Amino acid sequence: MSATAHLGHLLRPACACSAAATAATRRPRHWYSSSSAPPPPRSVKPVIGLEFHAQIASSTKLLSPMSANYFGRPPNTATAPFDLALPGSMPVLQLEPVVLALATAIALGCDIPPWSRFDRKHYFYADLPNGFQVTQKYYPIALNGALHLTEFDGLPRPKSIGIEQLQLEQDTGKSFHHDGKTFIDYNRAGMPLMEIVTRPDIESPKEAAAVVKSLQSLMRTLATCDANLEEGSLRVDVNVSVQSTDPCAPVQSTERVEIKNISTVSGLVTALDSEITRHTALLHSHARGSRETRGYDAATGTTFLLRSKESAKDYRFISDAELPRLVISASDVAGIKAVLPELPAARRARVADQFGAALNKVQLAWLTDVCPLNAVAEEEGGERIRKRYVNAISGGKSANDLGASAGHARRWPTAADFLAAMHPQSKAETLAMYNWLANDLAGRLASRIDANMPVTKHHGWGVTPEQLASIPRAIAAGHISGKAGKLVLDKMVLEGDDRVAMEIAQEYGWVAVTDKAKIREWAMQVIAKSPPRKAGVGDDKYVTWLVGQVVKESRGKAEPKVAREVVSQVVKELGGQ
Repeated sequence: MSATAHLGHLLRPACACSAAATAATRRPRHWYSSSSAPPPPRSVKPVIGLEFHAQIASSTKLLSPMSANYFGRPPNTATAPFDLALPGSMPVLQLEPVVLALATAIALGCDIPPWSRFDRKHYFYADLPNGFQVTQKYYPIALNGALHLTEFDGLPRPKSIGIEQLQLEQDTGKSFHHDGKTFIDYNRAGMPLMEIVTRPDIESPKEAAAVVKSLQSLMRTLATCDANLEEGSLRVDVNVSVQSTDPCAPVQSTERVEIKNISTVSGLVTALDSEITRHTALLHSHARGSRETRGYDAATGTTFLLRSKESAKDYRFISDAELPRLVISASDVAGIKAVLPELPAARRARVADQFGAALNKVQLAWLTDVCPLNAVAEEEGGERIRKRYVNAISGGKSANDLGASAGHARRWPTAADFLAAMHPQSKAETLAMYNWLANDLAGRLASRIDANMPVTKHHGWGVTPEQLASIPRAIAAGHISGKAGKLVLDKMVLEGDDRVAMEIAQEYGWVAVTDKAKIREWAMQVIAKSPPRKAGVGDDKYVTWLVGQVVKESRGKAEPKVAREVVSQVVKELGGQ
């Protein structure tokens, strides 16, 4: 059997409904009363599929050894002869982008055919210097995968979204239009892309958003793509139609429409809401609409017509004779699979098992997000993982050898790893430590990023788990106040102090005062200079106010619990005056 025939069973051609099935659901042309219009469909079901173009985070372009790091470089300075289609230049397939695409496909559970082939997609546009795009229309590198969504993705129940195929292709240049002229920057030309096509298994805008976020998390974990919609390293096109769930409706579904120019997840949801509303109105008027490509206007939250697709374009696909078949062995697949990092689904299950008793789903979801909180540590960790993939193919190690060290294929300590290393001893302590991690520490790190001064120390966290854990423990023990704890954290993160909380607090005089005599002295001073209590103000409210004033008088040193005890006693002695 030929290789082509061997691969044929992996391809999934669209199948037409049988004549019997069609006849079973067909209704007479005028099955409703001729004196009235047919009733609108009782309910509808959206049918949504997504097409992703993910820029592979390799160090080279797909078909030339030119560096893929063109950000910040002047136009047309990050190009090789083949990227510009100079006469006589030939494509040279690079290993790294192929390996990164394979890692993504394996993580999606795709079938990896023993060989794949490159095709030429012909069309004319100024940013496509060859006059064709190198892609994999007929024999892609991967087929038949799935993206598994769970309650962590915001869905009421688990659901799997089928992946039709994953294929390699090259990106185009970029056009800039100004003052009636068009300028072309070919730095992006030849950048490696993964086109990932889902099956039309998505049934709502919320599910579509969950698919995008889940795929972003997966690719960032794998270090195969930055997956930033806003920056263009991940682009998504939407295919949507609406089906009637009423078998008696004269029109069963609308024509499929493609939506482009969506650059945010919220924009995806809004665009789908708008388009589903439009398609539902078509069904209610017993119309199918037309096959179209539509754009999305973020200002109005609606879609608009770009072009009709009633007649399909002829791209004249042909096999690329300048590129050989890409042969992938079972040992190649096993080697890459052995060095994959912990995937999001496994990480979520582990985190839920560790902290599910103390934290809610939103908090658990934050813990499973990929960290670090700065680009420097992210790139360092991602580069290590990408090298492991390449070494799995070219390093000469067996899959067993690579698997022995697969547990070390980590980009950086994640939020869940960090919390686990803080060693919380109870539900209450787990929640307190989570709050210091997710709110106080993460907030400070984000502020540094916004100020273009990211923290790189301790894998981008700025502090060690032991340091951060010492703050809520010191507060719980009454040694420092919450306000003092925030000052201590500032010293750790902003000034790089490597000591634990109590050592820092003692040096700066932030240790809480628990001496009741001293706190009583502060309380009497506050009462003496405060106005009389207003009529109708109860003891509890008055005591709470006084405690706040005592803490303020002590410059944050008075321990709140002891202060409340002392103030309550003073108010009682004074008869509530």
